[in-house]
Amino acid sequence: MIYPGSVSSGLATLLVGLGGSGSWPAVRQMVSHVDYEIFNIGFVLGMSCGGLALLSLLCAPSYPDDFKGLADAVSAQFSPDLREALFLSFTAGMAVSTSNFLLNAAIPLSGLTRSLPVFNGMAIITGVTINYILEGNPDPTTLFLGVALIITAVVLTFLSRQASSAAGSPLRVLSYVNLQELAASGETSKESKPATERTFLITASAPAEAIPLPPRGSLPALAPRSALPGAGESNHGSELEEGVLPLNDVERPKPMDVTRLMACFRGGPVVHGLCLAAFAGCLDGCWSSLTLSAKIDGVENYVSAFYFCIGLLPPWAICELLLWLCNRWSFESRLMALRPHEFFLTFLCGLLNIFGILTYFAATVHLSSAVAFAIFLSTPFVSIFIGVGCLRELDGEPFKKQALVGTILLLYVVAVLLLSVNAFQGL
Repeated sequence: MIYPGSVSSGLATLLVGLGGSGSWPAVRQMVSHVDYEIFNIGFVLGMSCGGLALLSLLCAPSYPDDFKGLADAVSAQFSPDLREALFLSFTAGMAVSTSNFLLNAAIPLSGLTRSLPVFNGMAIITGVTINYILEGNPDPTTLFLGVALIITAVVLTFLSRQASSAAGSPLRVLSYVNLQELAASGETSKESKPATERTFLITASAPAEAIPLPPRGSLPALAPRSALPGAGESNHGSELEEGVLPLNDVERPKPMDVTRLMACFRGGPVVHGLCLAAFAGCLDGCWSSLTLSAKIDGVENYVSAFYFCIGLLPPWAICELLLWLCNRWSFESRLMALRPHEFFLTFLCGLLNIFGILTYFAATVHLSSAVAFAIFLSTPFVSIFIGVGCLRELDGEPFKKQALVGTILLLYVVAVLLLSVNAFQGL
């Protein structure tokens, strides 16, 4: 198995992985018009299948008594003593996949700029704290100071994004700082889509619209209301105009409404959304702690990563199936409209993201899991750097915004330096 040979090489590996996990938002911009549930098909397959392919390369024998490959390592460690630890790694993948869908359900309730800082903050706090409890750290001061700087940078990033949105500025790579915002937000699309064209976990009933009457005998005359062109265009007239199809204006079955599940809790939709986002963040932050527990029990890091990649699939398959059952026609039509090169780009996004995660598994052979996880969650630094340095998104922007983005980048740099210093404390 190919692992870094020292703490310094482990840090270098982890920083290279940030390039993958932080650069895929630029690729996502090329297919920004693809809805979350359709994008997620290629994305999760890229993470799972692409991750297994990369693991096959990383598990090549590196010394005479080493495992002969990924299959040999997995079969050798599939023993009764390690089954519970292997299940923890499998659960880690399920946690990541489930948290993404839960966040997508929370965003319509509490909004992007409220949900995502809560999600990211809870993920960082949960993951680093549990890892610290399980593994310890020789210098907790620099560890938690670095984490505090990262959380501050996350909050400032979303404040900057909120200001850009209020001012009417376009939201580009610089504005999107993580997976969930790019995947769940429909604001990146150049052309707004009809509300009835998308399937959401949380929906609001829309008023019925009148549809122009198609020629007699045509297939659209037999189609459901929302299947016809222009179904999403609002008609504010109080009376039906000449040539409309009132008999075909039948309300379709509503998709699953998560708000009904939250009705037993106090507070309005914003409170419910923030609670859901906080829970999703805690769930997302647990994946590193689960794999750390498996490592402590004796599971090889790459074997743990194998089960992590497999664990991504069950929640993804269940949620996609539910979304398909909610609105079959809409889901299938949007899926069929996905072109081969667009699917390749969604797959590439997942491949880049899992590349960064696998560097975490490689680096934690020598690095503290708490330190490695905190550095791993600095991926927004790469996304912002690409937006500023490569795409020149700050050109022509006010000095105040440029200074704010510069401060955010500086916070990430200082945080990573502090965490790197912490990594050498135990030597």
